[in-house]
Formats: sequence, C-alpha cells, structure tokens
Amino acid sequence: MEPEIKPCPFCGNQKLKVESKHHGTHYYSGTHSATVRCNKCHARGPTASCKVEKGKYPADEQTEQRAVELWNERIN
Repeated sequence: MEPEIKPCPFCGNQKLKVESKHHGTHYYSGTHSATVRCNKCHARGPTASCKVEKGKYPADEQTEQRAVELWNERIN
C-alpha cells in the first residue's frame, strides 16, 4: 500500500509525481534515489537514497516510499 502524498505546501496542488533514478552500471548495484515533485510549481521534496545490494530488488520501492514520507513530514 502506497502512502498518500500530501498537497504541495507552496501552491496547494494535489498532482504530484515521484521521480526515481538508478545510479550505477547494473540494476543490482549502485544507488537508487527518489524525490517528490509538484507538477504545477515544480517544488521538490528532499531526496531519499538507498544503496542497492545484489539481490535486493525492492530498493526502488523502499526509496520511493521514503521520499513520500520526507515530503509529507516537511508539510507539518
């Protein structure tokens, strides 16, 4: 279950996107990072990152969930 993303604290927009990137030569090595971005004013939340270990494929999902948590925390 994905956590709910709270509206943008700057413009109130509810259309937000989780942007995710993998940094490394293979999917099973390197790092994975994610951030939440507002589609209207382009505000970005804090970046969450995770080192990807061989065989640890849910790193992208975990990092995206953490990015949403960080976004939601800064609005409180």
